[in-house]
Amino acid sequence: MKPVRLLCLAACGLFSLSVQADKFAPLSQADLGLGEYRSHTGLPSANYWQQQVDYNIHAALTVEPKHRRVHIDGRAKVRYHNNSPQPLHSLLFLLDLNRLQPGAPSLKPVPQSDALGFHGLTVSHQNTPLGITINHTLMTVQLEQPLASGDSIELAMQWRAVLPDKVSSGTRAGVEWLADNSPIVIGAQWFPRAAAFTDASGWSDKPFLGQGEFSTEFGDYQVTLDVPANFIVAASGRPVVQPLNNLGAKQARKNRRAGIAKTRRTWTFDSPQPLRDFTFAASPAFQVLTKQDAQGRQLQALFPEEAAPLWQRFALPAADYTLQVFDHALAPLPYTHINLVNVAGHGMEYPGLATISTRPDRKKHSEQTPAWDALTKYDFIGTVIHELGHNYVPMVVNTLEREWAWLDEGWVSFIEYRAEHGWEGNFDVIYGEPRSVTAYMAGPDHQPVMTEADELQQKIANAYNKTAVNLNLLRYLVLGPETFDAALKDFYRHWQFKRPLPGDFFRAMETAAGRDLSWFWRSFFFNAASLDVEITGLQCGEKIMTLAPRNMPAAPALANNPALAPLAPYHTHTHPALADIYTDNAQAASQWIESTAPSTRQCQVQITKRGGAVAPVPVVIGLDSHRIRQFTVPALAWQQATTQADGSSYLQWPIALADNESISWLQLDPHSLLPDTQPANNAVEVTP
Repeated sequence: MKPVRLLCLAACGLFSLSVQADKFAPLSQADLGLGEYRSHTGLPSANYWQQQVDYNIHAALTVEPKHRRVHIDGRAKVRYHNNSPQPLHSLLFLLDLNRLQPGAPSLKPVPQSDALGFHGLTVSHQNTPLGITINHTLMTVQLEQPLASGDSIELAMQWRAVLPDKVSSGTRAGVEWLADNSPIVIGAQWFPRAAAFTDASGWSDKPFLGQGEFSTEFGDYQVTLDVPANFIVAASGRPVVQPLNNLGAKQARKNRRAGIAKTRRTWTFDSPQPLRDFTFAASPAFQVLTKQDAQGRQLQALFPEEAAPLWQRFALPAADYTLQVFDHALAPLPYTHINLVNVAGHGMEYPGLATISTRPDRKKHSEQTPAWDALTKYDFIGTVIHELGHNYVPMVVNTLEREWAWLDEGWVSFIEYRAEHGWEGNFDVIYGEPRSVTAYMAGPDHQPVMTEADELQQKIANAYNKTAVNLNLLRYLVLGPETFDAALKDFYRHWQFKRPLPGDFFRAMETAAGRDLSWFWRSFFFNAASLDVEITGLQCGEKIMTLAPRNMPAAPALANNPALAPLAPYHTHTHPALADIYTDNAQAASQWIESTAPSTRQCQVQITKRGGAVAPVPVVIGLDSHRIRQFTVPALAWQQATTQADGSSYLQWPIALADNESISWLQLDPHSLLPDTQPANNAVEVTP
């Protein structure tokens, strides 16, 4: 046992304060990068502005199966509205497909070819060609006259986009060739898209390196696509020509896959709501399932025969469930049409359309042995939840992922955590549990959440998982679910079809909480700090107790812990047709009974903290195997902690007991709310 040190006042306390002052100092508007167009409350200010870029596009898809070549010939009228307070002498557009051309910068090697990317690109104004400068994935258009504040300009563009093979390139856009040479085409990043121009950083002119996603401007879209007549098309926006309903017999599907039709068909889409991008999927191999959800939104799943057993069982139910969860957590998604598309490669999000690669892993199957194993099932449903969740952020609440990957990936992963745990009791949940991020936080690659996207060494661990953990910590331990949930809904409602910055989110949470949370943002967003708390002493009256390590059972997941919030029935409990042989809906029961005996005497516990992060520390006092008392040491108490020579700090905290009560054990963070890097030292047995 480490000896108990009495609380040090005077000089020792002053030294501790001077060392730790930076952790608790308020973050100013300048610290948060919030200028004159951002409010102090986290909600849009009266003078907030953003650009608008409208597109009227006509494009033709050409597919050559013999040579496995696919290209899109496009022409567009692009109207750029300058809502900024300053004139613009040039405009910036994104050509992300050009990352595949020789010499283009990239974080990871990709197959490169002169034939891929944008070709024949021209830009004109009133039939006058404009000068353009293409620097790989960025195109600068020089204007004849500055575009004044409040004015707009219409540009005419023409181009050819040659798409890569999705399997060999690992890209978002491209073509998957099925075994019979049927293509699945994903038209993403296929036209010159206006780069973001913001009050915070001007042009978002970082090149596309393959990691930090795009950020563009909202606008109205009218898109006409000319495709082979046997292709089914799904796209962002609303189809003016309705897509086909559920397809007929299996033989008809095979016939439609027999080659590329020589005749053509035109599909037209528009956007009842502003869109920040436009993507389409087209294939002769698509089977189509549709349904209308309770909000009147048209849900559609498109997949080849190869994916049928898994997709027929789970695709639309998972999509419907995802929208219910995110609608409740944020606000109803305003899109009228939502599409899920099966294609090889990484899952990816676009307005009203998500691509999912998962397919069944067994050809022979039955009810006792379905076409999928447990991992495949959870990967599929989890990817649907994540990618459709991105319709809310960043497709409706617009964010700059090349600056801050966490602001959309982490938000979505945080709500995904809740959705996956709510599907069924044993869902294989990846993101959001504090104990899942501690190895990363203790490792050499640990970086601040606020690190720019392309500089992240482990993007998944940081932007997805650590951010989801941080938001769970903020929700469950710092603010409480009621305050946090109301604040998040309010923030989302005010920022729909606008572009918040991280500082806007931080300010909104502080406004809702009614207190400064700079210590939290510094510890868990701005710094790569770790946290390890330990009980290092206990004194009752004059008696110093003996402490020994105690093994405690692992706490249930935060979302399934009845001690943190009442548990609702699992989705597969209320929808039993979605359960399969892997479903287990057992729920955890409450562990302990809280003692209500009047407090008449006190002990003091010494808690030691290592690492640069500060947080509230929950403490449970075990009186016997079932009866407890519990309390939480507030984060701000660490301002008065005593700093030791090894850099750790400790504080003393009173424990209230009744006369007939004695302490048999103590545990810090009993519900695993903290990302504690050494949880094994959190519990002790107590003997006099």
